[in-house]
Amino acid sequence: MGICNIGAQCIYAHVKDQNFKRKGSTHHAQGRCKRGDKCKYSHLEKDIRELNLISPSITNDNSLEAYSATTSEVNFREWRYQIPGPDRVATARPLGIATPRFWQDALKLVSGDAGIVQETITLLASNGGCARILELVGQILHLGSDLRFPRIFNMQILPFFKTITHTNVTTSVILVSRLMTIYNILYGPDGERAVSLFAVVVQYLQTLTFNNGRAFSSLEALEMSLAAFGKLVEVNTLAQVHDGLKLIAESLELIFEDNAEATASVAFQPARRHLRRLQQRFCLGHAFGAMQGIEWFNNLHADE
Repeated sequence: MGICNIGAQCIYAHVKDQNFKRKGSTHHAQGRCKRGDKCKYSHLEKDIRELNLISPSITNDNSLEAYSATTSEVNFREWRYQIPGPDRVATARPLGIATPRFWQDALKLVSGDAGIVQETITLLASNGGCARILELVGQILHLGSDLRFPRIFNMQILPFFKTITHTNVTTSVILVSRLMTIYNILYGPDGERAVSLFAVVVQYLQTLTFNNGRAFSSLEALEMSLAAFGKLVEVNTLAQVHDGLKLIAESLELIFEDNAEATASVAFQPARRHLRRLQQRFCLGHAFGAMQGIEWFNNLHADE
């Protein structure tokens, strides 16, 4: 607040407007705000709509479609700043506490306009984007069976899996090569990165229950993990002859066997479809046996 020389005799109130933050940003409505979270005006959709009703000339087109497109473009510009450019990859800081929002925003972006979807995946497949993916994988492997893992899974891993398996992404012919780059990064040297990553994920899935009030979140975790693992195996033919990944697939199969009654429901149909594809690719029956799969997981994490 400034200084008023009139004091108590001033006809205007000398208190801070409690609704100040609620006023929409005209620059954001036009797709030109560069301040992001630091902007003193609101970027919320409802506030922008109210702003547009008061001053229809603020935006070039008052239709909801035009507003949504503008919002997506602004959100994309804000999101892309978190991906380091080619000359900054080596010196870029980790996202840290901003990691959950980064992957949640990525999921929102691939759920919208086709152009934004393509730009989002193209950036994730760039050197800077791959660095963010490796940062996430590294965090997962570092935590392992840490008590914080369920929260990390739901806030970061799940939106990441949803992003790279989203229908808008997997059905785009233009994005085939970009998507392969992302999955090859997950696969890693000789497939060992994929083995380590999904071993941790499977261990978490084995702790979930599928027949109580939290069954929906457990089902979503299982389905998205199967979708991501299945896509990795699909785009990388070497994965289909990798013994470690085959044991991962068999361990996923065991989750269904151990929860046979719950996983037989209609709700699990998409998850069962992903599992059947894995069984076909790995020629799964029970060649390795349940006990061997469990012993392999125990040995993998014996030194942790």
